[in-house]
Amino acid sequence: MRATALALAADRGAVTAGVDADDAEAVERLCTKAGVRLHYRDWPYKREAEQAFRNREAGVLVATSTVAAGVNPPTGAVIVADTTIGLDRVEVSTVQQMFGRAGRIGAGEREGWAFLLADSGERAPWQARLAAGYTVRSWLGDHLPDHLLAEAVQERVSTVEEAERWWAGTLAAHQGHAGVEPLREAAAFLTTAGCLRAPVGEDRWETSPLGRLTSRFMVDVALAHELATAVREAPVPEDAFTAERSLRPCSAPASRCWNRRRSPTGPVRHCAASCARRTRSKSSHRRPTSPRGTSRNRYPATWPARSSTSSPTARVSSAVVPSTSLASPSTP
Repeated sequence: MRATALALAADRGAVTAGVDADDAEAVERLCTKAGVRLHYRDWPYKREAEQAFRNREAGVLVATSTVAAGVNPPTGAVIVADTTIGLDRVEVSTVQQMFGRAGRIGAGEREGWAFLLADSGERAPWQARLAAGYTVRSWLGDHLPDHLLAEAVQERVSTVEEAERWWAGTLAAHQGHAGVEPLREAAAFLTTAGCLRAPVGEDRWETSPLGRLTSRFMVDVALAHELATAVREAPVPEDAFTAERSLRPCSAPASRCWNRRRSPTGPVRHCAASCARRTRSKSSHRRPTSPRGTSRNRYPATWPARSSTSSPTARVSSAVVPSTSLASPSTP
């Protein structure tokens, strides 16, 4: 980063001979005079650099991906100098985030240019990747009970009709989740878990104390249900120390309670009863191994996680140029 900034400063007429790139003060002083600033995580002058570039006091900002998102300085051109970060190939989404800094209308620009420096052998593959874009997928459908409970706790939904309108406006509802069946399954699970309840004779929901605490502390709904059931079934502890020791094995993440699945007595109750038995017998609860490449649902079988189809692909037109075509004394 510092060597690149010094090379750009030299290209702008600064005398950089004998300047040590490890001398932060000297690099900052010399580059500032040449209108070049640096911006990366550990750079002590990054705030000053961002402000100077925003005020157009600096013409070049040498930066990492720290300015790729959330920062909209007046940028006419963005040059991504490499296709890798360390040993890993940079993600297409990261490149497009960087490209998106160029030509921001709100920052006072009318047009912008974006370039990715790539070896000649990488040019065609990168052009194809950038043209194809990347898929944005909603994870809301995989954690729908948690989100529905949050909406209910904040009193944004209190009836089935309101919940259906909320669900219809989500990205997840448009990515392969047909109708309102996933929402009804989530509501049924929350009712079973004791987080939602419907007053007798009224067509609306209200949250229970368990539901409000679960949402407030951002606890997984399945875990909260398993923990509450285990506490109900466990023997009354003799003292506070015994109570704390009894709760420890039951408070593992829901994804670690593997025996809750495919239980003939009901997945959640079986797991809770097992936790209570485990507490009484002081036996260990070992996590079974699974074949490589396989995974397990984080929710019990009463709340099946659903897969969704891909969303429409965003497309971005950008320039990918061989690094040799932009070779100059200022190119690191």
